[in-house]
Amino acid sequence: MHFFRLICAVLLLAGCASMDHGSTQRFMVFTRNDVNIKQTHCNIKNEEGAWSVSPIIPAEINRDGNPMTVECENDTQMGSSQIVPVFYDKYLFQDILLLCVPVCLIDGYTNAFYQYPDHVAVDMQPK
Repeated sequence: MHFFRLICAVLLLAGCASMDHGSTQRFMVFTRNDVNIKQTHCNIKNEEGAWSVSPIIPAEINRDGNPMTVECENDTQMGSSQIVPVFYDKYLFQDILLLCVPVCLIDGYTNAFYQYPDHVAVDMQPK
């Protein structure tokens, strides 16, 4: 009986998507035609936060259901890209099978239904 209560508590406290891949993800920026990659700095921004990274160094970002902007710059170049997240409906179907109301709310609140690509390539252009 205690095991059943534990399972119910876990289902009520976390959604399938939240438990499977969480509200954050690893993300990496690559720059193309970058003449000074050592001085290039990139800013990543979505409605869940902002991160400052160097190219080729992974960052942990918050998932969001809205587009994310990546802007990179060095002394002589700049570039930007906008990334749209993918909605993973498989998690929604799993949540529906497992007491949807509390589970769906948690996954929706944490944006765990969404995922950005693992990386983006930003084309650098002269300023």
